[in-house]
Amino acid sequence: MQTFRFDLFFKKPDSPQAKVLMILLTLSIGSLASNFFLDYYNWSIRLQYFF
Repeated sequence: MQTFRFDLFFKKPDSPQAKVLMILLTLSIGSLASNFFLDYYNWSIRLQYFF
């Protein structure tokens, strides 16, 4: 997230609003990634019961 260019969206990329946006984006991407891996794990465990 630190290499993403926030200056394209904000006039002041070091402003508090930009930092809050970076934190929210980081949390949402982390949540999506962890949910994907947990769902993948749960489906792989349940796969043995299908056959």
